[in-house]
Amino acid sequence: RSILLLSLAAIPNLILRPLMLFLAVCGFYLADIGLSAWSMMSLFFLVLSSIAVGQFFLVQRRLRREFGNVQPVYETRKWLANSAPLLVPMAFTAFFLELNILIAGLFLPPDQLAIYNVAFRTAELMGFFLRAVNFQFSPRASRLYGQGDAAGFQRLVARAAQLRFWAIVVAFVALVLVGKFLLGIFGEQFVSGYTALIVLAGAKLIQGAFGPLIQVVTITGNHNRCLPVFAASIVLSLGSSAILIPQYGIEGGAFSVFVATLVSNVWIYRIVVKRVQVDPSVLSLRLAFR
Repeated sequence: RSILLLSLAAIPNLILRPLMLFLAVCGFYLADIGLSAWSMMSLFFLVLSSIAVGQFFLVQRRLRREFGNVQPVYETRKWLANSAPLLVPMAFTAFFLELNILIAGLFLPPDQLAIYNVAFRTAELMGFFLRAVNFQFSPRASRLYGQGDAAGFQRLVARAAQLRFWAIVVAFVALVLVGKFLLGIFGEQFVSGYTALIVLAGAKLIQGAFGPLIQVVTITGNHNRCLPVFAASIVLSLGSSAILIPQYGIEGGAFSVFVATLVSNVWIYRIVVKRVQVDPSVLSLRLAFR
């Protein structure tokens, strides 16, 4: 049941939204209708609005079916007090891509920023495997942790780490093999972003190797301890970009992301090991079958 509810929350935005947008763009292309930046943003707004409205009515229908005509009680202050700390780690992970592109935009000319953007978003395809494992992991991990089953929680974390890592390894190898082809779809000049693509894919490999860190700290209530990590990651990314991009271009920007990802993952990993006393990394293979 929890998996179904989680799917209802995540699938509309993560799968239906990009799929609808892709089909709409294909329709415009086949109809030989040009798309400007304004029309594209308008199309995006329409797709996002339809998804939000549809999701709202689906949730309302499910609530009416399960709870009938029960009068709702709103505790907005309590909800905000509990949700605000959770919002920070989720926002950091959700907007990490846009944040780094924004930082790179401070130092790159428009043509190089376009190549960097495409390379970054192509590498982000690897994140699909991370999110797929996380959706299965989070509700089960919450249940085990709430029940006080430390051994079962560690076992589940270790298994999730293995799934994440080896899926990312396969995706990394695939990007190495077909990365130039994927970049070439956007234009011949975009192939020059191949080196940056591999470095950015390496950053994803790091995320896979360290396991479901954000999920573990959130489930166990240690997310507040990660606030300095997120702040330091932004400062490090900005500082390293200011040094590396002027000298090395988009490759420097990609390396700054790699460094920030490595530092933040090592830092959060230490928090998890010390506070939660579990090993969330790929090195926990021996714990996956205890």
